[in-house]
Amino acid sequence: MEVAERVSLKADSTKSHSSISLGDYHLGDTQQASADGFEIMTNVVWAEIGRAIMDELGTVVFAGKPKRISQGVDVFVTAQAADVFIAIASCWSAEGYIPDLAHRFWKFTLQLLSRYREWLESSLPPAGGSPVKLAANITNEKISAIVNHPRSSTPGPTPEATTIENTAADEILLRQFATALVDIRAMINQVLHLWREEISMMLPDTSTEDNAEEVLEVALRTQLGQLSALSTSLCSQATTILSRRCCDSLLPVRSIPSQFRAMSNKRLPSEASYFVPTILRPVKSFFGISTGGGPGGRLKEEMLRDVSTDVVESVCQRYIQYLTAMKKTEESLRRLKKGKKSTLSIFGSTAGKDDGKDEERIRAQMILDVEAFKTEGEALGVDLQSMDSFIVLDQMVRAELADGDL
Repeated sequence: MEVAERVSLKADSTKSHSSISLGDYHLGDTQQASADGFEIMTNVVWAEIGRAIMDELGTVVFAGKPKRISQGVDVFVTAQAADVFIAIASCWSAEGYIPDLAHRFWKFTLQLLSRYREWLESSLPPAGGSPVKLAANITNEKISAIVNHPRSSTPGPTPEATTIENTAADEILLRQFATALVDIRAMINQVLHLWREEISMMLPDTSTEDNAEEVLEVALRTQLGQLSALSTSLCSQATTILSRRCCDSLLPVRSIPSQFRAMSNKRLPSEASYFVPTILRPVKSFFGISTGGGPGGRLKEEMLRDVSTDVVESVCQRYIQYLTAMKKTEESLRRLKKGKKSTLSIFGSTAGKDDGKDEERIRAQMILDVEAFKTEGEALGVDLQSMDSFIVLDQMVRAELADGDL
């Protein structure tokens, strides 16, 4: 090997002298020539020995190279969450655990959970934020530009385009929230299982210390509690988006009075309005109900009922606001038409013959819509019978019908 290296250096030196001047040749060139030259020990012998040690004896020679964990990883959606759990489980695996370093493994486990939470917080949009520029902001900017430059002929965005942009932004947010929620809940469950089955039994004997194991478990649950708090925040943000989208589907209810007065057919309605089945559709799409899949499909068992209850509560409150505004509008129109103040609401029965038929049909339609909405909510597990806002809504469309029948 020495002879071969000398020959290699001599050949490289000769080659270098033939291509560059002696004044430009320095030690670095000699070392580079040696590194790229004929070195049996480095390029042949040690390369094979090192590869054999790493591949065949790695788990024996190096305690820090445990076998890869296959178990429990498939419950995660993102590779980042899976890698964090693999790192935690590897610390306490039989191939990697070193009793004398138990305190370092324990500290590293808590650090991994903390860093995973920090990564989530930095990767996800803040509360009320959006991963893309909100369409509303784009609209406001374009409107401002038109106002400031009134001679500009550039057309503004159409309502349909704005709606599409908002919907796309909502879909991105909901998918991000759902992915994070699935991984957070899986991380909490898997780490707690690992604590019960392995970590608590592999830690050094703490029987001589009072409540030592309890203190360690409290520290672990504190880290997991911070993840759980982040999960609660993400769930709240997702619920807010779903509530807004469901309330947007309720907008057509405001046009029911004008719609019935413009119709020539004076028969009483026999089915709910077309928009009622679409009110809770965003919730169904999110949880993959009757759609073949959704970003929150894996959260359905744990979250469907609670999220649906909050969304239905918001829709009921918005429904009541719309009906109250409609009642005030109809009372104003009636006073203008009759020239005097009426003490009855939209559901009153003292108007003219044609108006009385219209209001009767409007009341009947309202009742059908509320009943259909109740059926939709109950299908999602919501207990509307005990929901105060729904009770008020139901009484609002029924009470004055009963008064008019007296």
